Amino acid sequence: MVKKQSILNDMPSTVMGYPLTIQQQICLCFLLPSIINCIIYILDISTCVSAVREHFDASLHVWAVFTIILLYLPSIVFFVLTVSKPDLWDEQGDIVRTGQWFVFRLAQLVAFPIWAIYRYAKQLFWSIEALIREDPLREEALQEVIEPSQIELYLYLQAFLQCAPQAVLQIFIMLYAYKLGIQINGHLFFSHLTSSFQPTGSTQVLLVVTSLTIMASTTTCFQRFESQRLNGRIEPWKRRPIIDSDTNATETTIPTTQTETKHNTTKMNYFPPSVAKKPLLSTPTPSPPESTLPLKPAGRSKRSFRHSAGLSLALPNFPAPPRPSSAPVAAANRSSVLELPGRRKLVKGLEEDEPLGKNIAYFWWFFYLLSRTLSIATFAHFHLPAAIGVVLFHYGVMVAYLLYQSRFPSIYKVCMQLCLAYVFIFSIIEYKTKFKNASVFHTFYFLFVAIQNFSMTVAWFAFDDWEGFWYTYIFICIFVSFAISGLSVVVYQNIFKPKSKLCNPA
Repeated sequence: MVKKQSILNDMPSTVMGYPLTIQQQICLCFLLPSIINCIIYILDISTCVSAVREHFDASLHVWAVFTIILLYLPSIVFFVLTVSKPDLWDEQGDIVRTGQWFVFRLAQLVAFPIWAIYRYAKQLFWSIEALIREDPLREEALQEVIEPSQIELYLYLQAFLQCAPQAVLQIFIMLYAYKLGIQINGHLFFSHLTSSFQPTGSTQVLLVVTSLTIMASTTTCFQRFESQRLNGRIEPWKRRPIIDSDTNATETTIPTTQTETKHNTTKMNYFPPSVAKKPLLSTPTPSPPESTLPLKPAGRSKRSFRHSAGLSLALPNFPAPPRPSSAPVAAANRSSVLELPGRRKLVKGLEEDEPLGKNIAYFWWFFYLLSRTLSIATFAHFHLPAAIGVVLFHYGVMVAYLLYQSRFPSIYKVCMQLCLAYVFIFSIIEYKTKFKNASVFHTFYFLFVAIQNFSMTVAWFAFDDWEGFWYTYIFICIFVSFAISGLSVVVYQNIFKPKSKLCNPA
């Protein structure tokens, strides 16, 4: 009976060094994240739809259209990625089933929130089942919780294609309406645009908060993903390999058995035991006189493998085998060559963050993203072309760094680095690229972003004409948020940073 490894063995089992029970481990690693993520996702979609309605009612049709585009952008990209890769198709070969699958994907493109909420509901249900069941039913329930789903790819894209630009856009719209409200009649936000509908901006504020929450959560999960991949972590939308506990034991005993067999074969006597142990009889034999046995050289016609009575052994007729060479063996002949197990080079991978460490990292990224989006949106409110130039300059620097690190390996990876550089405008994740020195890069990145944020903030605060409490509030909030983010980084790096672990590369 093959015993499978428990899923809980791959999850964090301690909080600040204190071990967790199985129920606590299930609650912190599966149940609570499912509940929180589901609530945040529902709030984000509902506030986004409500913001679109408010924009239309306030005659801000352009901003409403931009909000809708950002809402559907991750779903469209997810649809294109799924359809363009046949290996991701559920059904292949049958035209009818492939057509049904394509229609299903179109429906998923239009009504994408249904499938995302279904994913969270499924995880929530099986997490509760795992909490109240015992083995082996618990393992079956946990297997359902971590079962890969392609909708996870949409949730990953949502953080950077919808939430990041959505937060900047909504802050920009609120500042635009706030400025117009002050200039016209002293009322805030959209009150001057229509008499029947006067929003207060609370919907936009909630949308910004939910967008930043989703971004911070996704960034926390992928901030050191490639280092954790070396330790066995995989993407949630890819199938998880099943590791059996007996497999490793079998693999470790095979080289020992082969080595022992080799030594036994080397020490084996050529003669059978009966022949080797039989004593030889020594009987005196008279030597014949030399004159009676004339020695003659063997002729060429008598060359053979047998020992002749002549002076030399006969040579074979076929040519001698080739001399040994150190040249590599061709791929076609490798199957017939005996391959001995080689030594594997161990690499350093990271363990997954413990639950409390993830919360600290979440606060780190939330306040950092709040400071970043406020800086970009407020500077764009006063100097839109200059803000676009700063963002493009940041993007160019990130592209240059990523391409230099990857050494231009292929067109596909170059495209991946270009997309990853866009993510680096807002935050940094270690996905599809491996940081050679993560601490140095993180320090350089945060100093680079801090210079941008403070320069943009001081520029509009000191040299532009502004009036109202909210501009002062934003100025203070940018610096305070960045300071809280820095303190969270210090706490995380010194207390909750996951430990490195030697592991075999995949």
